[in-house]
Amino acid sequence: MKNRMKKINIRLGDRVYRSGSASPASRRAVNGVLHCIYHIALLLTAGMLCCCNHHDTTPPPAILNSQLIESTGNVQLDSLLQLAAVAPQDTGLARLYYKIGDMYENNDFEKAKAYYQKLGNLSEQLDWNRGRYLYASGFANILTRERLTDSAVTVLQKAYELAVRENDESQAATLKRQHW
Repeated sequence: MKNRMKKINIRLGDRVYRSGSASPASRRAVNGVLHCIYHIALLLTAGMLCCCNHHDTTPPPAILNSQLIESTGNVQLDSLLQLAAVAPQDTGLARLYYKIGDMYENNDFEKAKAYYQKLGNLSEQLDWNRGRYLYASGFANILTRERLTDSAVTVLQKAYELAVRENDESQAATLKRQHW
């Protein structure tokens, strides 16, 4: 005896009824799934229509920034660079800049300085003293390694004076220890 399967063609939005083979709960479940698929398809279509009607073909900033990042060969550094490309302009991004600068510190002084500069600029923009201290510490360390000790002392001195002015004794002590 051959088992003959009845072929059922279902289109999106069609109700599914097949007498006697499925319980009402099963039919409701299938209809619910089809209903969800139908709405997802509508949303995707609407999204594509909205995107296609714009004449500006510039990708969103997150996509644009992540496409510009080349692999460094260091998975952790690549991950931080990807995060920095899409992070909002806040203290979290400033901390990322510090970590990236720290990772470049041993193999590329110029890139390390560039990220410490980004940290310093963002910290000024945010009026975030902790970021200013991190900038001074990291940037001065690179300057010292480049044998630019006078410049390093100048950067640390400014941060030390800020810490004293703000009564941040812990940070002042840390900067003083690094300074002298």
